[in-house]
Amino acid sequence: MAQSLTRLVIASAAVLAVSVAAGSAPASASGRQAGANQEKIATTTTQFSIYAPPPLSSGLHGAAEGTITWFNRSANVSGHMTTGAFSTSVTFYFEAYAGSTKVDSTTRTARGTDSAWQSFNFTLDASDLVGGFDRIKMQAKDNDAPLVGDPLNCYRTADCANHS
Repeated sequence: MAQSLTRLVIASAAVLAVSVAAGSAPASASGRQAGANQEKIATTTTQFSIYAPPPLSSGLHGAAEGTITWFNRSANVSGHMTTGAFSTSVTFYFEAYAGSTKVDSTTRTARGTDSAWQSFNFTLDASDLVGGFDRIKMQAKDNDAPLVGDPLNCYRTADCANHS
């Protein structure tokens, strides 16, 4: 019996050595493979464009456009923004919601008077929430005027729509 157990241990060690040498990771005690924290895999992408509301005069008073890359419990938001020709500061609000509950938020502000486009790239995260969030609400505020644009809601399973 002791010889059989010794042979089994030696054979197991040999299999382990061969699998490690071949580049495959052995399973851990929990049954998951080492390195199971694989890269995030995008589930879908959504394009968006949002504009700060112009006051009575016409012209662009700020805009942002970009892409939302949705993951299981987070989303990467990237794109570019501008103040437009008639503003010196525009703030863009990004809020992540799971149903009606806000779970994460951030802002980005475009500044300047030359209408230059400025890049942004950030992640909204709900890694502690099973299923993550299902929509991102965006709004733009021209900081030179007391106006906030209508919200733009972008959904994990659909496109973007203007409504509260």
